[in-house]
Amino acid sequence: MRFAAVVLLALRGLAQDPAQLIEQGRPADAERALAAALRGHPDDVRNLVLMGITLDQQKRYADAEPYYKRALALAPREPAVLNNAGNHWLAMGQTAAAREAFAEVVAAEPRHANANLQLARIAVEERHGPDALRCLDRLPAGMRADPGVALLRARALDGAGRRQEAAEVLAKLGSDSSAGAPLNFSIGMLWAEWKRYEDAEQAFTRALAAEPANRDILYNLGLAAIGARHYDRAREVLGAVLRQNPEDVDSLYAIARSYAEAGNNEMALLPLIDARRIAPQRADVLEFIGYVSSALGYYGDAAAAFSECLKVRPDNDNVRRERGLALAQANRLNEGLADLKWYAGKHPKDPVGLFELALAESVRDQDQALETLNRALALKPDYLRAVYSRGALYLRLDRTADAIQDLKRVLEREPDNARALDQLGKAYLQMDTPEYNELAVRTLARAAELAPNDGKVLVHYGQALRDVGRMDEARAVLAKFRNIPEEVRRIPFGGMLDFLSLPRDQQRERYFQGLRKSAAINPDRPDLQIRLGNELLARRRFDEAIGAYRRAAAGGDPDRLAQIARTLLAAGRYAAAREFLEQLVAARPDAQARLDLAIATSYAVSPRAALEELEKMPAPDRDGDYFLLRAQILDRLGRFEDAVAALNQAFRAAPTRADLYFEASQFLLKHQRYAETIDLLEKANRVAPDAPELRLAHAIALELSRRSEAALKELAAIQERWPEWDKTYLTHGIILNVHRRPAQAREALETAIALGANTAEAYYFLALSIGESTPDDRAGARQALARALALNRNDPYIRALAGKLAYADGDYKSALEHLQEAVRIFPNFFQAHYNMANVYRAIGDEERALVQMKEVRRLRQGRTPEELEMETPPLSEALVGR
Repeated sequence: MRFAAVVLLALRGLAQDPAQLIEQGRPADAERALAAALRGHPDDVRNLVLMGITLDQQKRYADAEPYYKRALALAPREPAVLNNAGNHWLAMGQTAAAREAFAEVVAAEPRHANANLQLARIAVEERHGPDALRCLDRLPAGMRADPGVALLRARALDGAGRRQEAAEVLAKLGSDSSAGAPLNFSIGMLWAEWKRYEDAEQAFTRALAAEPANRDILYNLGLAAIGARHYDRAREVLGAVLRQNPEDVDSLYAIARSYAEAGNNEMALLPLIDARRIAPQRADVLEFIGYVSSALGYYGDAAAAFSECLKVRPDNDNVRRERGLALAQANRLNEGLADLKWYAGKHPKDPVGLFELALAESVRDQDQALETLNRALALKPDYLRAVYSRGALYLRLDRTADAIQDLKRVLEREPDNARALDQLGKAYLQMDTPEYNELAVRTLARAAELAPNDGKVLVHYGQALRDVGRMDEARAVLAKFRNIPEEVRRIPFGGMLDFLSLPRDQQRERYFQGLRKSAAINPDRPDLQIRLGNELLARRRFDEAIGAYRRAAAGGDPDRLAQIARTLLAAGRYAAAREFLEQLVAARPDAQARLDLAIATSYAVSPRAALEELEKMPAPDRDGDYFLLRAQILDRLGRFEDAVAALNQAFRAAPTRADLYFEASQFLLKHQRYAETIDLLEKANRVAPDAPELRLAHAIALELSRRSEAALKELAAIQERWPEWDKTYLTHGIILNVHRRPAQAREALETAIALGANTAEAYYFLALSIGESTPDDRAGARQALARALALNRNDPYIRALAGKLAYADGDYKSALEHLQEAVRIFPNFFQAHYNMANVYRAIGDEERALVQMKEVRRLRQGRTPEELEMETPPLSEALVGR
């Protein structure tokens, strides 16, 4: 809210022309007029203030300063002078001087609007909530209702310790449907500041619905989603930022956070490596790489990343401490101890530094490590990591009773801590009595349940079972230990960071070669064979992939068979999928396996064979998913009425598989059974409300059934729920284009492209909308169409539009080439023939023009004027074809 205009009105009487120039945004002209006036009357207070205002508008604060000082010397208690001087000092960042000036204004005029508002803002920034509230209460009622002022009140209430009242103000602001993107963005920022991340996420989502390609909104929505632990959602919206700018380092960093906080440090490294490539001097990126690498056990890489960070920020003591720990863990103990001792000497009261120093010391001097741990725990008695480490150290020092006491302390707070359970089990074993041995078995059984693939836990558990004479169980546990897949920790070329820093194709090739070797050395490792099969499948080396999958499936494990079959189905390798699904159905004939076998058979053999396979499904298993698949197969057999009957049965049985709903909707749309499609998808949306593809299909069906308003309403709802999804805006743009609303269509299509819709149809419809909304922008239309052609040169509609534009530009040779290609692809393309006739006339070839007009007359027979005018694909083709 700006109040300079109020001041100008008060001053206009004596300085009308300069004041008007300032109001009109012409500060340079105002400055010249005021300079002339002040030469004749250098002590005119009003003109001095106006000169200060116009220089402030130009951000020439140093030049403005003398004018305010002269005005204040002449009129030290004049509220208008003090108010504008306060604004000036606030703009310069001189908060104390501004506060003093505004306080004098309020002393003279207690309800002065601008002075009270600015004092409230200063008080809020300085966390003096009660002072801010007093200033806000003095504002006029109309001004207090302004959303910006209400937002300030929420912050003031929070500063006064009245968070609940503040939240009520914020919630009321957010519930106003007229609130635009800027207000919702500000609301979201305040919720995030209060760590109310779900509320922040909702506010940013509302803001994004109004400005779906706004980078700042997308980015902050991503951060809020991370705070709310909605990690998939965070990656969706941050991915939209990266589609606009693949080198947005902040978004890469945030995506890494989303993975790390979800416990997936392997995936966190990938965006961090990209971020380091783009911004090699970003200290926060380098530090994060160090922490993630350390968590993954890549200690050499962690130390290298921390060292790089210290080159940028040599004063970061915490990073130097973490480098010391990483060096010690990477068997560079002397270097690590040097860093850790330096840190502990500089920060003797930091328990974290003492704890990490003790970890390094324990390698060589366990007594010294114990002393250092005791110092850390004296500073922070509830430091569980240190308590656990001291318990483990006591165990190594044969102080078993002390170890048991510490480890029990940890488990009182963290009863599912598998490492503490393992160490406690070991301590019980060291006591070596029948009672403690039984305790060890129970404790280690729980540890093995929590960490079933931890080799150390299983070895200790097996030992405990042997000690109590349960030899068969001990042998079974040790057999399980032998079957644990090795973690891929050792990389034969440098470190993991070196590997990830390679170009992606080299990364993939090295990974593949290493995988081949591992699979060859361990042919009985199903997990390696499946990974090798997946990689071969991605490389389209299908026979080799099937061989690897067969080796993996040799034992007939149903879960493994299902995993392989799903992978092959997703890749469209139906014959191969059928091989494994037949084995799966023989081993575990559940409904999902039978449905997948029927899908594979329908493509690999025939729909008739698939129907026969489907008939084998036991009657009790014939649920809604069964009837949906049956309807699709019957449709492929040309038995559409039977397919509809099966679909009706599916409706009654309530299918659950979103993929089958979607496929069923496609065949109904193909047959123009729009009412049935809508009915189907409304049921699907109740079953799978978070499936955006089904919601979008519903909107398309509504549009094709001529329920355009309902379709647009559904699209708006999808945009509000998934504002970063490009397909919604693309569909919206196509529909608006077909309905001859080109300006709105262009806006929607440009948004879709900004969000990543890099498709020929997006650029084709954009070219159409530009041509219709701004006919003079031929360059923009040509540019969009050139992109469409680059993506798909075999689309007759794109070719026809290219011909039309070339004809309009007088490029008759190109026009003919495009139009001839359009009618070659689509011989009955009326508009293309008509435009070709025009081109032939333009070049004087009347004979060929007559041939084209003869074809035009033939195609005109039996067609409506609307069809004859159509230059765009049929709506069903444009929408459903995607």
